[in-house]
Amino acid sequence: MININNVITKFLDIAANSRGALPPYKYGTTSEPDNELIVTSLRNTQINRSRISKLNVSINHDFLVIDGSSRSFSTHNFKLFITGVAAYGAGNPIITYPETTFGKPINVDWGFAGLKAPPDVLKAIEENNAISGYIRTRSLEGDYFIEYDDGVVVDEVRMGLETRFIDSLMNSKLLNNNLLVIDGPIYLAMKERRRLADMRINVMNRLSNSGIPTVGVVKRVEGSGKLCRNSVLNAVENNVKDFNIDINNCNDAAFMYRPGQTLGIGVGEALVLGPLKIGSVKQRESIIRG
Repeated sequence: MININNVITKFLDIAANSRGALPPYKYGTTSEPDNELIVTSLRNTQINRSRISKLNVSINHDFLVIDGSSRSFSTHNFKLFITGVAAYGAGNPIITYPETTFGKPINVDWGFAGLKAPPDVLKAIEENNAISGYIRTRSLEGDYFIEYDDGVVVDEVRMGLETRFIDSLMNSKLLNNNLLVIDGPIYLAMKERRRLADMRINVMNRLSNSGIPTVGVVKRVEGSGKLCRNSVLNAVENNVKDFNIDINNCNDAAFMYRPGQTLGIGVGEALVLGPLKIGSVKQRESIIRG
């Protein structure tokens, strides 16, 4: 079992002996922008209204829900981002990593913390076998996290932890054929962190090949513009009269609000849009050039 207090204490001892300091804040690598993605409506794409109570989808599966979280603390010479993940449901007790006093432990081959610090601190962490497996100092591309924006570090450590956590659940036979619900997108749209995105794809493919259905629940879509495409607009216009939205001044929340407003969607009702296929502009370009 991981002794989190021991890991943090050893890290603080190393950081306290450093005379280095973090450089001024700067923007680093971020997620892939929506304009580098291709969103295609399929032949049977529709937008329908339905009362939530009537969305009777027979899945014949129990639910297992996964969610991760992160916190950070910092001084003049380090920023430490601590993440955790838990799974609950399908008749299992709560499963957590890092281990807690109330959760069922599980082994995950991934550090639960990410660190930005001066070179001497990073080197000391990497050379300390007692904590180097728990505190990540580099991205999967091999660059020190100090080169990245804080949000990117949190995303990589947390999303990587969630992905490896799912892999460990499968290895431990804890998923069986339950429906897996992930808080957030199933696939990760990353611009430079292809290895993290590929790691997620590999795990999702493993789930699919094992017959384990997976659903991603994305709650905050005001900053996304994946629906704001002519291809999706045309599909919606075939189902909704007087649907009028400027895709150049649009986000996904607004895109779904407009047909809801037009159709008079009320309390207890939902709009269901799909299916849609999302691909990468770069992938398409490589196919065309190939």
